[in-house]
Formats: sequence, C-alpha cells, structure tokens
Amino acid sequence: TTEIYTLSLHDALPIFDLFRHWEVVGEGGKKSCEIKNNEKDTWLLVMNMERAYYLRQFEDGRLGSKAFHLLEHAMADICAEAVTAPSSELGKIYDRIFYDQLIKEMYKMRPTHAFEAGLNYIACQHEVEHHIEDMKDGKDMKNVHEEHDDNLKKMQETLGVLRSKAPKSIADFQNRWVTLEILGGQRKFIQHLQHEGELLDLDTGPLIGEIDGEKEPPKSDCTPSDRSEERRVGKECRSRW
Repeated sequence: TTEIYTLSLHDALPIFDLFRHWEVVGEGGKKSCEIKNNEKDTWLLVMNMERAYYLRQFEDGRLGSKAFHLLEHAMADICAEAVTAPSSELGKIYDRIFYDQLIKEMYKMRPTHAFEAGLNYIACQHEVEHHIEDMKDGKDMKNVHEEHDDNLKKMQETLGVLRSKAPKSIADFQNRWVTLEILGGQRKFIQHLQHEGELLDLDTGPLIGEIDGEKEPPKSDCTPSDRSEERRVGKECRSRW
C-alpha cells in the first residue's frame, strides 16, 4: 500500500524544488516565495504532507467537514506564515498556531467534532512518520517531524478532556471512527491487489461496493445542513490548493 499512498500524496503536494517560486494562500492572501534553504524546504514539505493527509481523508469521506475545516484552516495559516519566516522560527510558528488556534478552537466545538479533529491529527502524525521512514532521504524530515512530539502529547491530553466531558457520545463516535478506518484499509488493500493484477476488475467492483455499503458518515456530521457545508468546504479547499 506504500506505493498507492505515495502516488496519492504527491498528487496533492506542491513540488518543492530548491530555488523554485511558488504561491501559498492564507489569511493575508497570496504570497510568492522562493525557497533557497534546505531546512526550510524540509519543514514546508512535512507541513504540507500533514495538510495533504487531511484533504485526502476529507475527500474519502473519512473526515467530517467541521473537523476538516478546523485542521485545514490551521495548516493553511501555518504554511502561509512559514514561507516568509526564517528557518529558526518555523517550529515556533507551528506551536503558536497549534496551541493558540487549533487547541483553543477544539474546546469551543461540539465534543464529537473536536474529538474527530484530534483523532485525525494523531493519525496524521503516525501516517507522515510511516511515509518518511519509507523514503531514502527522509532523515531531515524525520528530525523535523520529531519536533511535533510535544504537540502529539498535548493532543492526546486534549482528547482525554473531551472524553471526560461527553463519555457516551465520544465512545459511540470513536467506535464508528475505528470501523471506518478498518473499512478504508480494506478498500485500499483491494485496490492494491487490483493494481498488482492479483484481483480481476470484475471481482474488485463488488468487493468495493460491499465495503462502501458498510460506510456511513460519522454521527457528528450527518445533518442536511452539514452535507451542504461539506460541499462548500471541499470546494474552498480545492481552490486554495
């Protein structure tokens, strides 16, 4: 499944060649940048790997609109500030927006929405770490990613607080989230077998259809107004990318 993930990730990521001009969009509008610093290049790549993960989860129906909007907004702001900041300030920018924006906003949301955002943040850190370990030249990215360890611990603490505030609804949501993750993994494995020629197209369709039939949006995002919001957020996010 590594090959499938790598392709989907690079479809979503900008290409970070040294000395290349590119644009990011954040609160302050578009900014044109030129990357000449390998450490900074590495930071931007890792942060955009995180951002690409949330986009993929949302478009696969495994991340609700409210949780996705919170995570995407935070990562977009981080990336927008990072491209004009010196390398020494990148960790501080990430931490400031993580604590002052992401965590604070989570406590203002419905507990299940906030819990969903937190679960995906943690899952994202593990996914990015796994992807970096598979890369031949991932040492620098691993060093950058390890600076997120404190953020990961804080997010785990936050989930504990949220769980204590709404134990029943959080437990129900978490069970459903785990089920969706398992079904998503099965779907990817079947697609991998099809890609490798080990499973015929004729057999793949019914299997994927059966898996998709078991999936339904998490209970935290299942109202008609939220579905309309999902379409709006998805369109907004794709335009920002």
